[in-house]
Amino acid sequence: MAAALGLAYAEGDMDRGAALLKGVDPQTAGAVLLALTGAWVGALDLVAEAAGESDPRAHTKRLLYAEALESAAE
Repeated sequence: MAAALGLAYAEGDMDRGAALLKGVDPQTAGAVLLALTGAWVGALDLVAEAAGESDPRAHTKRLLYAEALESAAE
């Protein structure tokens, strides 16, 4: 389901994404959210590694922490 939601988003078809989630129980929705979050963090790690960061995960954590602080301030 996580891959299907990602594909719907990549194709700009949010109606299909919403249809995929219709009737999904909370436990499944939570599992999908965790899978997508893991993929997102992994992608940030890859970008940091490609940019030459010596510790890609530490860079990702700093980035996400800064974004969380900025969001909280809004």
